[in-house]
Amino acid sequence: ESSRDKLAICKGTICPKNTKKLAGYIALDLGENNGTTVKVYYVPLLANLEGPRYAGERVEFYLAFTLENGYEAYSVKLLHKYQCNRCPIKVEMTSEQDEVVCGSCGGVVTKGRQRAEASEDIACEQGSEPDFP
Repeated sequence: ESSRDKLAICKGTICPKNTKKLAGYIALDLGENNGTTVKVYYVPLLANLEGPRYAGERVEFYLAFTLENGYEAYSVKLLHKYQCNRCPIKVEMTSEQDEVVCGSCGGVVTKGRQRAEASEDIACEQGSEPDFP
């Protein structure tokens, strides 16, 4: 087991304006009904998330503390959303998670089913062309 396996993945939202390549901030998720905002420093260029189009995007990352920047995010990646099978909600899942419970209906959402649907789409593209309106 590596030391990275022992770290928890955090979630947050990229803060506007996100216009600098070497300095940006992520608002760390602290839970519901928490009036405090904690901004975490990250390097948009290293995460390939540079530019204002990524402001407001949801991300996952490892949280560290440095003397230079305070809270700092490493291995920043966009969060993926998966469709709940029981309701119209899309649920966020980190790269570590294989399944989560939908906060709206309580249904279990799994990555495996979503991957199967993506594979079917690829097979469709490689096989006969679908009819488009």
